[in-house]
Amino acid sequence: MSDVFVFAAVAGFRHNKKTKLVKAMPQISAVAFSRKQKAILLSLVISDTNGIDILFDAAKATRTVEEYANWGIEEIESELKGNVHGADTITKMSSLMKETINEELLKKV
Repeated sequence: MSDVFVFAAVAGFRHNKKTKLVKAMPQISAVAFSRKQKAILLSLVISDTNGIDILFDAAKATRTVEEYANWGIEEIESELKGNVHGADTITKMSSLMKETINEELLKKV
């Protein structure tokens, strides 16, 4: 689940698209994220605000990541709806997820 969340957040960031949360959603515990995933999400919010000050406002940082992820999840859902290729699509999305995250990390180095 954390992989999908991170992928969705990176997709939202990459497309510069956010969707505000209309209602509270179940949260993924911070312990579910690996160090690498946390680093990706922190890089995302730092890049979004062009500075590290956001790290002093955990609520705002969390909201930023959630809004990017919300847009990404909506896109994933729309891609999967009505798709008859099921597992093939999931395999392709998994590969795309890895490529996207690696590209974003390389841009930061």
